Amino acid sequence: MRKLISLAAGLALSLTMMTGTAPASALTPALPAAPVTAHSAALSELARLEAQVRHKPKHSREWRAAHSKAARDLTGGEPSLYRGKYFRKSQEAFRLCVGDREASFGYTAKGGAGGNYYGTYQISYKFQRGVSGKWGTPGNMATESKHTKDGLRKQAWKLLDKPIHRWSRYWQDRAFFTILNFEGDWKGREHWGNGAWHC
Repeated sequence: MRKLISLAAGLALSLTMMTGTAPASALTPALPAAPVTAHSAALSELARLEAQVRHKPKHSREWRAAHSKAARDLTGGEPSLYRGKYFRKSQEAFRLCVGDREASFGYTAKGGAGGNYYGTYQISYKFQRGVSGKWGTPGNMATESKHTKDGLRKQAWKLLDKPIHRWSRYWQDRAFFTILNFEGDWKGREHWGNGAWHC
């Protein structure tokens, strides 16, 4: 080790004699590298993910919402996770009123009005399967996905055979706005025309 130090010192001295200038490494002591902490690593990962979303998202905004942790939260009134084609910000107060009135924002609610309505918006079976039993609201949502290319078309079709009260928060929010606006803004409002109070 001493030989290596002496050799390095000798090389630095030789360079100084030849050029008249000492190398920067000989004049400035080396600073220790900044430790990589868990916090700094987390910040770096967060910055990377945010940059990916801003510049080149791997999935659509709707796909990310449908697969988010919030989508699995099935209690409580929150801003709509769905923000697609049929979402209207001006209708959020109406949605929150209906979700509270119908099932107190319990997304797993079932059996309303003699077992015919399900989920926090108490959506009827006819809206799930449609008149023919082959289309319904899932078909309408799948059509939207086809046009917007949000990556959720196959998942929408699978909801035809899944009870509404087992749909995630995202899909129930999406179904609400699809029923409300699919045929035109507010055209589906009559579905929630009755209740303990007016919304």
